[in-house]
Amino acid sequence: IEPSKEYIDTIKKYLNLDLIKSKNLKIIIDNMYGPGKGYIENILEDTDTQIIILHTEHNPLFGGIIPEPISENLQETKFMVMKEKADLGVVTDGDADRFGLIDRGGKYISHNEALALLLYHLYENKKLKGDIARSIATTHLLDRIAEYYGFKTFETPVGFKYIAEIMKNHDTILMGGEESGGFTLKEHILEKDGILADVLLIELYSYENKKSFSEMIEEIKQKFGYLYNKRFNIYISREKKGELMQYIKENNPSHSESKEPIKKEIINDGVRFTFPDESWTFIRPSGTEDIIRLYIEAKSEEDIGSIYEYMNNFLKTFKGGVK
Repeated sequence: IEPSKEYIDTIKKYLNLDLIKSKNLKIIIDNMYGPGKGYIENILEDTDTQIIILHTEHNPLFGGIIPEPISENLQETKFMVMKEKADLGVVTDGDADRFGLIDRGGKYISHNEALALLLYHLYENKKLKGDIARSIATTHLLDRIAEYYGFKTFETPVGFKYIAEIMKNHDTILMGGEESGGFTLKEHILEKDGILADVLLIELYSYENKKSFSEMIEEIKQKFGYLYNKRFNIYISREKKGELMQYIKENNPSHSESKEPIKKEIINDGVRFTFPDESWTFIRPSGTEDIIRLYIEAKSEEDIGSIYEYMNNFLKTFKGGVK
């Protein structure tokens, strides 16, 4: 059985390939040594797109880099986009179910920002309709975009299986996304697909007449409001990880004149604190590493810093010790 042709033909149906062809693009594709090799090239084969491919060979050690499509793992990709004066770079992770995006000039675009770009593209350029599903750790900028176009947001626990489940049960949902780089569309598959996200971002770049993604993001934030987000890793021993999460669930940060959460929610294995200005932080244990993940979204980078300091001081009151 060779499903690749059927898959490629299906993806092509989502795209305006004639538009992409008209832009004479030059792109970098980084497969991160995963199974995404060949798919984007075949999808774009009739578009006259100039493609430079990185990391396609079999390498069980993934070049000594964790095959997660985040900025620190994409130094070579960013350099190649800049060196080759490419329009953009796209990435698939170690099993091609997550995506990554590099802007013209070699700037990494966060998954939260890329999801906002994708949603805006679906509504504004492709004229698609529908609600969205996102994980609790994903930017609320998606909510604002969906609301503007008359649609609602379904919030799920972290883990794409929860997004898939809610999409299965609600046929009004157009898109599912999570901040770690997961994305899918209604009537595609109930699983994240990094290849689909990448080619839709290439199509968006073509629709916007080769405007940089950074410019697009600035326009979106001007229209829907500025939100900034960051994920921090709190290192802790495996033995103490569960104890720390229980401590967070049972205790609250001390009073602060500058930061005081007005709402605390225990959601599955995590805890969310919401602040008066709608900034929020969400804390949950990693399922694979000896860390606690701390997600923060706020209206400025300075606010992210102050919330982090506030929460870090709270975590330090845990007697088991955090690093």
